[in-house]
Amino acid sequence: MLFTFTRFTPFLSAAPGNEHWDRQFGWPGTSEQCYALREHNGRIYAAGTSLAIDPTVTVIRVWDGKAWSDFARVEGKPPAVFDVEFVGDDLYVGGIFSAIDGIPAAGLARWDGFGWSEVGGFAGNVFALATDGAGLFVGGNFADAGEVPAANVARWDGFGWEAMGDGLGPADFAYDGVISLLWTGAELYAGGSFTKSGGLAVPCLARWDGAAWEAVGGGVSEAFGDPRVNALAWDGSALYVGGLFSGAGTGFASNVARWDGGSWGNLPFGFLDGEVLSLAVASDGVFVGGVFRTVSGLKTQGILRWNGDSIFPAGTFDNAVYRLLVTGPDLYVGGGFIQVDDVIVNHVARREGDRWLPLGTGQGLSLNGRELAAGPDGLYAGGFFTGAGTVGASRVARWDGSQWEPLGSGVKGTNSLSGTVVAAFAFHGGDVFAGGVFTNAGGVSASNVAVWRGQSRTWEALGSGVNGGVQSMAEKDGAIYAGGLFTLAGGVAASRVAVWDGLQWSGLVGGGANSNVNAVAVGDGDGGIYFGGRFTQVGGGVAANRIAKWDGSNWSSLGTGPENGVNGTVVAIAVKGPDIYVGGSFTAAGTVPAIRVAHWDGNHWSALGTGLPGGSGTVNGLIHHQGFLYVGGTFTNAGGLDIPALARWDGSTWSGLGRGPATSTGNPSVNGLAAIGEDLYVCGSFISAGGKESRYVGRWNEKLNFDAPSAPLLSALTLPGDGSVRFHVSAGVGLEYVIEATTRLDLWTPLSTNSVSQLDFVETGAAGNAGRFYRARVR
Repeated sequence: MLFTFTRFTPFLSAAPGNEHWDRQFGWPGTSEQCYALREHNGRIYAAGTSLAIDPTVTVIRVWDGKAWSDFARVEGKPPAVFDVEFVGDDLYVGGIFSAIDGIPAAGLARWDGFGWSEVGGFAGNVFALATDGAGLFVGGNFADAGEVPAANVARWDGFGWEAMGDGLGPADFAYDGVISLLWTGAELYAGGSFTKSGGLAVPCLARWDGAAWEAVGGGVSEAFGDPRVNALAWDGSALYVGGLFSGAGTGFASNVARWDGGSWGNLPFGFLDGEVLSLAVASDGVFVGGVFRTVSGLKTQGILRWNGDSIFPAGTFDNAVYRLLVTGPDLYVGGGFIQVDDVIVNHVARREGDRWLPLGTGQGLSLNGRELAAGPDGLYAGGFFTGAGTVGASRVARWDGSQWEPLGSGVKGTNSLSGTVVAAFAFHGGDVFAGGVFTNAGGVSASNVAVWRGQSRTWEALGSGVNGGVQSMAEKDGAIYAGGLFTLAGGVAASRVAVWDGLQWSGLVGGGANSNVNAVAVGDGDGGIYFGGRFTQVGGGVAANRIAKWDGSNWSSLGTGPENGVNGTVVAIAVKGPDIYVGGSFTAAGTVPAIRVAHWDGNHWSALGTGLPGGSGTVNGLIHHQGFLYVGGTFTNAGGLDIPALARWDGSTWSGLGRGPATSTGNPSVNGLAAIGEDLYVCGSFISAGGKESRYVGRWNEKLNFDAPSAPLLSALTLPGDGSVRFHVSAGVGLEYVIEATTRLDLWTPLSTNSVSQLDFVETGAAGNAGRFYRARVR
């Protein structure tokens, strides 16, 4: 009997660094916009193009039913993979690229289980692949295959290239040519933007009879531009055609049509208001994917289902659906979308019954985070997002340490897009108070502020709310203090500052502030509440430059005369004992130069080194955590060092947190910070932290190494009967491991050392070794 098992050898790396950033706050699915999906041996292969500006690498990824792994790095300027296909166990990849895993290959490459190679000298743009089980059909934009003249379509038999008649052309632009191929089991169909094969007219659709191309029912046409066929599907008796066209044969057809072998039928869709990019036949009907939003007035965004009689919406995708794949009872979808219905799926999704499921368990947010706060039962996040992790969460959610939970139906506003946000939290007695810009909380009318009752798990309005956005909140002695842009609270005058006593709103005695309030913080034992913002006066006459203190009865400034406050907007306040730290967009505190961050000790202002100099930017958040002051914002420099968005001050010097947050283009921002135990959480506008995918929220823990390698996983052994032993190895990207064998368990023999994430391992002449064990050990 033969056995496989895995041994895991952990390691630790130096701190502080990227290893202290958690990797679980990415998204499920794939980082790449998905153009290609294919199933093989129970695994789903997904590929497409990176969303970064002018990327040089995109990644082919594999879903094994439980987790994603990186299969290969595709290189180009920029690269794109448009299709993948298996001929036997050999994987072919087609697209626009120059190399895969460092192996030169111009648009087409082959993986034989051990390594990559180019295919017979091919060089061109490939958009579609298909197989008849013995050979590979290749469609795209090219004039030859290897040294064989072939107009946009050719066949590879495993040893050499074959031309297919006169091919299909012309192809005047890089993305013209053959866009889709379909082998029905007996015939090959091709679709695209071509118009002829030699001298024969084949408008966008053709069939290969084994010797030449022929037209299919007169092809398709477009009254307002150039037509194209992007997708083909076969139900066993008829061909379905999708693309951009208004006619099929001599009849009307709005971007999708059916050919039964003798005549065209316009599916009873009426007017489909966008391009069809993919088709698939499933047990419960034909699925149509693309960039449409309605069909004859019926809302069906990105996908619809036709069961032969009626049209059904099949989901609401927030961006294009490029590829549909049916395998067994499952329908998989790939595209440019992030969310379907109320679920974050990130470019790939699976349909189960009438619901959509993500592939993977990434815990990022769907859009920018604005505020984080540590509550009595977890971490609360507010922002512009509509999903958290794999659940729908409208602008607010709770993190329990392992997953996100929505707070009912969250909050909504009259501007349901970027204008609606949760920007502030406060807590009291198990209740969560939320402020921001919204008009509805959990279905209840609520003007910019509301409370989530922890016991009943329902939202309630706080009276008639406030008449402007809430920027910050804090609780003291059961009262909730709010600061923002409003002038009325509960219908009474409250200039940018108000207090909720549990029953009603009131302004502060003497009046509020003469301009926006952005930050509210409770003093640490001094009985005061600190307010920061754009104001220069509080209480109807007290001069206070952007920072002031309320002691419960009276207002006071931080410093007097020229020492009074700071010379620019305050956005964040952190209190530590008698020490008050402020952050914002100022350049001086009192008479002391202090760039964007400053310290008040109760009597004097001081700078934190050279602060956060250079360019524009602001500090949006401050927090004390385990002996450091953490600062988040839109700055790019801390203490003269290139440290964007997130930095920390140890009392004498500035430092970064590994590579910190980053975006694919432009500068990142950190808007909110919160600490729970030894964890520091940050949110903002970023897609990675420490070089790891981290969508709009991240976790830093200096005592944990999140990069310790996980064990390579070995599949069960197979004995194909030729005397060899085979198994599959799945490993983390960049993980180097050695495959070993033994019959004694105390003496292991190295067989192979690898760093590829997917390996089909074969040992010849080993099947007769009864009692032989195999393992993969991290080096």
